[in-house]
Amino acid sequence: MAGSRCSNWNNYVWNSNWNIGARAACEDNSLVVALICSQGSNGATNNMVRLSILLWRTHYWVCKIVSSEISKAKDNATKGKELGKKYRNLMEKIVDTDNLRNAYFKTVKGGNRFTIGHLHFKEHLETNLYLLQKQITENLYKIGSYKQFKVYEPKERVIQALPFRDRVVQHAIFNTIEPIFEKVFYSQSYACRKSRGTHKGVKDVQATIRRLSKNGQVFYLKMDFSKYFHSIDVDILFTEIERKIRDEKLLKLLKQFTNKNKGIPIGNLLSQLFANIYGHIFDRFIKTKLHIKHYFRYMDDTVILSNESKELRRYQKILQKFSAIFMKLKFSKWHISSLSKPLNFLGYRITATYKLIRKDSGVRAKRKIKRYTKHRQNQKLSMFLASWFGHIQHSDSYNLIKSIKKELCYARDYENTFSNIATKYY
Repeated sequence: MAGSRCSNWNNYVWNSNWNIGARAACEDNSLVVALICSQGSNGATNNMVRLSILLWRTHYWVCKIVSSEISKAKDNATKGKELGKKYRNLMEKIVDTDNLRNAYFKTVKGGNRFTIGHLHFKEHLETNLYLLQKQITENLYKIGSYKQFKVYEPKERVIQALPFRDRVVQHAIFNTIEPIFEKVFYSQSYACRKSRGTHKGVKDVQATIRRLSKNGQVFYLKMDFSKYFHSIDVDILFTEIERKIRDEKLLKLLKQFTNKNKGIPIGNLLSQLFANIYGHIFDRFIKTKLHIKHYFRYMDDTVILSNESKELRRYQKILQKFSAIFMKLKFSKWHISSLSKPLNFLGYRITATYKLIRKDSGVRAKRKIKRYTKHRQNQKLSMFLASWFGHIQHSDSYNLIKSIKKELCYARDYENTFSNIATKYY
């Protein structure tokens, strides 16, 4: 009588049906041991026992191998499906009431709490969120006018800021589509991503330099795209976006946050995501075609490390042609050097043995401190020192801290402010 072991006590193991019952007839060693003990010392029986053990072992390993191969096939199929997955009907998630409310709180958290736009929006919060939901759903939403202003550090740039309501919409969109693209971004991209950032990038670059220095002299190729945000081709950008998103309503909405044919505005939340998506074209070519291992990118700044300078020259020529043809970008500057000249990347000067902040960063910091102390702006000085120490604590900056302290030593209240903040980090 075949079946599970519980109802199959009178059968020999070789008469059992492996595929019937809650468990296979010989799925563990206990049955074999019981069989040996019950058969006595008869030679023929012992041969049958040996044969049953051999059959059991063969069955066990065949099942294990087949199960492993099936598991691998499922994993590969799932992975391939995920890489090629297209997302549709995303507008429902964007206009979801909870998502819009979450987007509002994120916008306020971004430093817009006391702006006039926020105060007007907050006065009738639920009504304004409902109107946004209705306008987006019915394809009636139009972005407002940009407010432009300039920043001069580290260099002059024109920043474009949208009204508060449009920033809420950007956060609602970002909440929905950012996780989609985060799955495909390479770990060598550090800009505007969770658990990445400048300090993580600097740490990884220095760790790679130290590993490569064991094999000999280390060289680096440093490249910087010219006017990256203003040079992004919108058609190429949306071709890349459509590799993952096939929602026509959403694509039409996203195009409102770009310029007509070329460029994306600096200052938008979505512009940061667009810039990363566009840079992913460059990353993908480097990782899948050139198979470069020691590569790092932060927005438009890229670095490749190698023990061979000739190899870096070859990479530079290839990448210059690729970016010009397929991305319509050009390098504003690039150079190849050994680490006898420190690598200037993400605000730090990096070698295998030390990290220093850039000289111009120290000059700008001293200039700000002088301005704040001159006008007795204690609160701004305290906030700046806290922020700046958060930056320089990742570098070897004992001498710089000493010189900053000299700038403040003439005023007791400033010196105390400096000391209180410095002790938090050192």
